Amino acid sequence: MQLMGRVHVYRWICAFLLCAASLFCLCGSGSAEAADFGEQWEYFEGESAGSVKDDRAWLKDHLGHEGWKPFSFPHQPTLSRDVRNVWITTVLSPDREGRNTLFFTVVDQSFRIWLNDRVIYEYGDMKPALLGHGWRWHRVVLPELTQDTRLTFQMCGGDPELLGYFQRIELDTEVEQAKNIYMSDFPYLMAFPIAVVLLIIMAAYYVKRIAWSRLCLSVIVFLILFLFWLLSVSNVKFFVLDYPVFWWHALCILDYLLPISLHVIIYEVLERYLKSWMRGIILCYGGLLLLAVMGELAGLHGFVRCLSLYYLLVVFLEPIVFILVLSSASGGNAYSKAMIIPLLGFTALSLIDGFSAHFHVFAWRNFLLSFSIYFFTVFVLGILHEQFAQEKRLFMDASYWKTEREVVTERSSFDALTKCYNRTRLNELLQRGLADSYDNDRPFAMLMFDLDHFKSFNDTFGHEMGDIVLSGFADTVRRCILSNQSFIRWGGEEFVLFCPECPLSSAVILANVIRCRVMLTELCKERQVTCSIGVTVWRGAGDSRETMFERADQALYKAKGNGRNRVEVEL
Repeated sequence: MQLMGRVHVYRWICAFLLCAASLFCLCGSGSAEAADFGEQWEYFEGESAGSVKDDRAWLKDHLGHEGWKPFSFPHQPTLSRDVRNVWITTVLSPDREGRNTLFFTVVDQSFRIWLNDRVIYEYGDMKPALLGHGWRWHRVVLPELTQDTRLTFQMCGGDPELLGYFQRIELDTEVEQAKNIYMSDFPYLMAFPIAVVLLIIMAAYYVKRIAWSRLCLSVIVFLILFLFWLLSVSNVKFFVLDYPVFWWHALCILDYLLPISLHVIIYEVLERYLKSWMRGIILCYGGLLLLAVMGELAGLHGFVRCLSLYYLLVVFLEPIVFILVLSSASGGNAYSKAMIIPLLGFTALSLIDGFSAHFHVFAWRNFLLSFSIYFFTVFVLGILHEQFAQEKRLFMDASYWKTEREVVTERSSFDALTKCYNRTRLNELLQRGLADSYDNDRPFAMLMFDLDHFKSFNDTFGHEMGDIVLSGFADTVRRCILSNQSFIRWGGEEFVLFCPECPLSSAVILANVIRCRVMLTELCKERQVTCSIGVTVWRGAGDSRETMFERADQALYKAKGNGRNRVEVEL
C-alpha cells in the first residue's frame, strides 16, 4: 500500500512537470512583434469590394487622404457594427534582413494583399459568404523591395467582430516560416499521442468491464472530441485536407461540445445526491450550444457571438461545479478526487484561450487547451488506480470467503469427537478411490471396524467414557495408516478405512496391525478394548460400491460371530 501511494504521488508530480515544461516552451516561443512591420498602421472602412481594376483606382485615390484612422497593431481596429469591408495599411522598409515571407492567420475573411497598387495575393471572392470563409493560415513570399513600399490588406467578412483581426501575423525568412508552421503544432503533436493512448486504454476497459461502463463511455467520447479538436486547431492539416470552412465550423462546435462532454464525465463521478445540480449545469451549456447553432443558421454568427456568453457561464458555473466535485470527494469518492485537478486545469486554460483568441487581450500562437490532456491523464490514471484497488479488494474478499467456505466445508466433513471424516464425505472419497483404481488398474481395499461390546462401555461406565474410548480408538488407527488412506466414522462405534493401491494381502496385514495395536493400547483402565475387522477388495469394473459395502459388512459380521477381536475377509 505504501508503494502504491508513492506511485500515486509520482504520477501527479510527473504530470505537473510535463505540463509546466510544455507551457514554458509555448510561452517562450512568444508572439509576433509589431516592429517587424511598419510603425504606423491605419485602417479605412471601405465600401463593397469590386474588381481588382476598380479597387486599384480606389486605392490610388484614397491612400494618404482623410478617412484613414490609426490603430494599435496587431490589435483589431475599431469598426462600425455593419461594416463588411476594411482596408489596413502600413509601410515596409527594404531593410528587413532577409525576412521576406509574410505568415498570418485570419478567421472568416477573404482578402487581397497589395504592394503599393499591385495585388500579390488573393483569397476568396471578396464578398461575405453564406458559410463564411473559414479559418486558415497563409504564407506569402514578398518580392525584393528597394524602397519603402506600402503594404495593404483589403479584407472582407460577414462578422465585424472578426473583420480586420489577425490571430497571428509574422514576417520572417521563408525557411523560418515553414519551420514555424510545424513548430506551432508541437503542443498538439505532443498531446495527440497521449490522447490516443488514453483512448485505447479506455476502449479496452469499455469492452471488458461492465461495472463502470457509463463513465468509461463518457471518457471515450471526450477523448474522441478532444482528438478531433486537436486536428481542427493544427496547421499542418491544410497540407492534406484544405477545407477552411469545414475546419472552422468543426472547431466552433467542438469549443462547445468539449466542456459539455467533460461535465458529463463529472456527472458520472459525482455522488447521487449531487447529480441534479450537475444535470442543470450540463443543460445550461447544452442550451448555449443550441442557441449558437440557431444563431449561425440565422446568419447572426452565433458561434462567435455566443462565445462571450460561454465564458460568462464558465466564470459563474465552474465554481459551482468545483464545489460539487469537492463535496463528492470529501465523502471519500476517489473518482471525484481524481477530477479536481483536471477540472481546474481545463477551466483555467479555457479562460486563457478566451482572453487570447476571443477577447484579444493578448496574442499567443497556440491554444493552451491542448495542455489539458496532461491534467486529464491524471484523472484517467486516477480512475484506473481506483479500479485496480477495487479489483484487488474484491480479489482479497473472494479469497477470504473462499478460504472460509473451504474451512466450513472441511469442518462439516469431519466428526467432531473422533476427528475422522463423517458420512458426508464417504461417497466422495470412495468414488475418487475407485475411479483412480479403475483408470490406473490398481487395487483398492476397504476395512470395516466395530468396537467389541461397546454398548456395555456406555451402560457400565457412562457415555463420557464411551466418548473417550471412541476418540482414543480413532487416534490409535490414524497412527497405523498412510496419508493417502481415508479413515471414516460410519456411525456409532463402526468405522471404515479406504486403502488405495492396497492389495488384499497388505490390507489383511494392516488390519491385524491395527487390531493388535488397539488391543495393546490402554483406551480404558477398567476394561481392555478390542475391535473386529472385516476386509474386502474391489473386484474391478463389474463391482460396485454397494456390493463392496455388503461384503465388508458380511466379513465384519463373520469376525464378530467367530469370537470378536479378529480379522475376516469376504471375497
